[in-house]
Amino acid sequence: MISLKAYSWLSKDVTVPEHIDENALLSVLNTLNADEMPDCRKEALARYYIDSLSSKDKKRALNISADSKSLKKQFNAWSSGNAFSKVQQQVYQNDHTKFMMCSLAIIMAGTICIYFLRAVITGKFLVNFSVDAIIVSIAIAFLAVNFKKKYEVIARYEKKGHYILFDIVSFLLCVLLKFIIPAMFDLSVIILFITYYIEKKQFEKTIRAL
Repeated sequence: MISLKAYSWLSKDVTVPEHIDENALLSVLNTLNADEMPDCRKEALARYYIDSLSSKDKKRALNISADSKSLKKQFNAWSSGNAFSKVQQQVYQNDHTKFMMCSLAIIMAGTICIYFLRAVITGKFLVNFSVDAIIVSIAIAFLAVNFKKKYEVIARYEKKGHYILFDIVSFLLCVLLKFIIPAMFDLSVIILFITYYIEKKQFEKTIRAL
């Protein structure tokens, strides 16, 4: 059985059907792996090919060229079909969902961290330092995991640098306003939601442009 771990651009839910031509599949995966196309497109093409292998309709099985140059021409031919478009849209939808879930988790965990930072400075804890520190430790771990997943999704479509910069600026602004504005007028959640909305629109724009 072929291991897909070497192909980091493939989602973990992609599985290889039994009794297939492993050499043909490896040829497709290795050609895609060496190509400079976006990772989301690589996955869509790989899924399209794997789906054809597992289809009960034998006419859907795709013949593969031996050399990578001819295989790349086949990729372009696959891309023009409606069946491929459906696979590609599913990949886009999966990544869009992951992006939104990670972003919302970041807002939740980030807000907890910002509140704890203010509590440390002012000495006004929700329960006490020890209990609050345990909660914020979990929040920090949750924050790190979701930032990592979010940037991995973005990297499948475009460079993630301006997203990282935008996140840093928004969190610094939240912390700054947390100490300038009275606690009753907390704006940190609003700022993080505005950041989420702007980044979401940018990510959707990038997907539509592909």
